[in-house]
Amino acid sequence: MTKKMQLTLPGTYLFKVSGSHNQPIFNSVFEYDQFREILAHLDNTSLIAYVFSEHEMQWVMRCDESWGSMIEELKNQLQQQHKRIWNQTKPVLSNQVEATYIDEHQFLVPLVMKLHYWPVLKGIVVSPELYPFSSDHFYRQSSLPSWLKADPVLTRLVHQRFNRSLRYERICELYDYQQPVETHRLYNAYASDQHIRLLLNQQADNHEKVTWEEALLLMKQAQQLVAQRLGIDESIFETGQHNRQHTRLLQQVHALTAWLLDKKNVSLEYISYLVKQDEQVVQSWLLGVSAQHPETFMNRLLASWNPLFQAGLTKHTAELNSEAS
Repeated sequence: MTKKMQLTLPGTYLFKVSGSHNQPIFNSVFEYDQFREILAHLDNTSLIAYVFSEHEMQWVMRCDESWGSMIEELKNQLQQQHKRIWNQTKPVLSNQVEATYIDEHQFLVPLVMKLHYWPVLKGIVVSPELYPFSSDHFYRQSSLPSWLKADPVLTRLVHQRFNRSLRYERICELYDYQQPVETHRLYNAYASDQHIRLLLNQQADNHEKVTWEEALLLMKQAQQLVAQRLGIDESIFETGQHNRQHTRLLQQVHALTAWLLDKKNVSLEYISYLVKQDEQVVQSWLLGVSAQHPETFMNRLLASWNPLFQAGLTKHTAELNSEAS
């Protein structure tokens, strides 16, 4: 089965993560509330729904920025919390995080309903409201806690602002939880083809593009930096070899190079031409490359790239001014 491409753009996602090395995430009852507090107050996010079990956390969250930094912050805070409670330093969450993008208009309601029903499907309880470690019981209250942003669900579900908790309870009784909700055929997303195209086009339109001359300069710098970080000889760009290992390494370098260029608003058209790949292939690289490398590696790569980027453009601007004079 072909692995689907990963979206990391700002938006709403369903996250699933298990404990590190298949160990329990929660070692005591009081940790559930403490971990929920951490999750609900992460920067640039809004927690919409959640359900926790001993070995797994699942939640729906709106992210104002790319979700990779949010996951790293969550891991760090949970690890610190574990050290305070148990006086042990160890990772709490697995490095494997499943993040599925959600088109709120079409899929948010059924996914949250299914999330709340998960303890029933697992045979833990006979009704969602009996499970204490999910947001379901908050949805049934007349007023919501400020940290739980359930309005996107309740507004679509109930279509009125009064007695929403009662209406939610009635809908839960009648809801068809067996109704399947399928992900996109190419992307790890609950969204239609039209929605995905609109999402990618909006991302492209938000960029202020650099010139072709700047793109050429940045391409050379980015390739050198990536090769250095991966420990690859730069002759890989010139050699005529075409064996499998060479092709795989070159594609890895090109994907990371394209990612760096995109971070500096080089147009998709320019990137595609520079790495000699179709625009659709480059788009798939941009969406998936962050999930193929550790977050720490990507952050260090980007941090190294920023000074080079500034120095390169300063030099390029000086050269242009010199030519003009």
